[in-house]
Amino acid sequence: MTISTQVTKRIYAGNGENTQWDVDFPLLSADHLQVFLTSPQGVETRLTEHYRLNESTHTLIYPIEASGLAPLPENWTITLLRHTPPTQEVDLLRQGELDAEVLEQAYDKLTLLVQELGEETARCIKYPSSVEPASPGAGEFFNQVKRAADEAQTAANQAEVSAKAALLNAGKAQTASAQAVADIATREQQAQEALSSTQQTLSAALASQGESLTASAQASAELAASYAQQARAYALRSLGKSLGEVYWSQSKTAADNPGALPLWTGEYIASGATLYPDFYAWVKSHPELCKTKAQYDEALSTYGECPYYVADEVSGSLRLPKLTNYIKNADGENGITQSKAGLPNVKAISNTAAPNVSGVASLPPYAKGVQNTQGYSLMTGSSISVSTTLAYVENDASLDSVVYGASETVTPAHTTLYPWVCAYYLNTESADTLQMQEQATGLTRAVREVVLSENSTVSPHVKQQARQLELLAATRRSGK
Repeated sequence: MTISTQVTKRIYAGNGENTQWDVDFPLLSADHLQVFLTSPQGVETRLTEHYRLNESTHTLIYPIEASGLAPLPENWTITLLRHTPPTQEVDLLRQGELDAEVLEQAYDKLTLLVQELGEETARCIKYPSSVEPASPGAGEFFNQVKRAADEAQTAANQAEVSAKAALLNAGKAQTASAQAVADIATREQQAQEALSSTQQTLSAALASQGESLTASAQASAELAASYAQQARAYALRSLGKSLGEVYWSQSKTAADNPGALPLWTGEYIASGATLYPDFYAWVKSHPELCKTKAQYDEALSTYGECPYYVADEVSGSLRLPKLTNYIKNADGENGITQSKAGLPNVKAISNTAAPNVSGVASLPPYAKGVQNTQGYSLMTGSSISVSTTLAYVENDASLDSVVYGASETVTPAHTTLYPWVCAYYLNTESADTLQMQEQATGLTRAVREVVLSENSTVSPHVKQQARQLELLAATRRSGK
């Protein structure tokens, strides 16, 4: 056969459904195909069972139905790798028959082996072409990269430990949270220093040794900084409530409900997207909780309250729900709904026939004449009749007032509390914590004014930090 492709392996991502994987590279034997699974954590496992190669369709079936296993889930990968044994089984005899097909098969095998060696060496660590493997410079190059990677990994491990500790202590008192912020800030500084040192070391190594082996060390250093930043964010937000969480309080003052906005006033916040960017983004990410201004006003007119938000993307304004009536648990099928007040309906019928009741003008508004189509037993003089030609009087409370029949239950005994929604995280920080964050970020009040100015060109991340600190500082200055 001819070999026109240089492909020796395929890597496919699982999706929880697919069980057939294309094998679009040549194989001399089905035994030469190796199958590996890689977990989301990067752990690779070679399979020895639960799969089958269909040589007629050039597809691998995994998992086979008999295995009882589920299809490969998301974030997992399956690798199909050709591995041809490095053997030579052709024995040519002197003056014997020379079969071209035998020679071609031998050449095919050599070609496949060369391709597999090329694939494998492409994944190997290599010296630059200008360096002799035995030279002192090569050894020092590896030592420099190893030291840089070890330092970055150490910083990453420390940052990860601090991050996990901060998460476990998220529900503790404010003092513990402030201490976690200080500790994470230190770890972040260490990670940044390790990253800077790593970059400098790698730059020096690259200047003399080329660009090999830098990706792993660079990734480790960046991972350290990422862990530190993530841990810092977790620690700053360790207030025990989630963004958008609704809760009830016995107090209506903002000082007793830090980080929350009232839900019984229907408050309109003109600069909602600027003052509460995280909360505004959370509201926009839940379209089922949003209505237009017209729909909001209609709900107020009909029910006297509205459980939805109005988020205007053009102006950045935000209107909060207005909850004034009783709260009923929502169900998964109907979601958030509204209903008017009312009482169960009351109906009663007389057991006395009234043949001319339809012509009686003195019936009260809650009574009406009804034909006896059901064959009820009715009194007619001194006897009882079930004739359907008779009529009787039906008393229906809903005919007198729409309140009746408009509710499932009578209003129960109750206690009134104030509803609040968690909208931001930093307003419970102490003045000491504000000062500590200003020192850690360099975003003092004067610097924040420059960063938040209209002509500022700093990154969105820095602006977000400055906006959060300014909100904290404004809250402290107002004494709320």
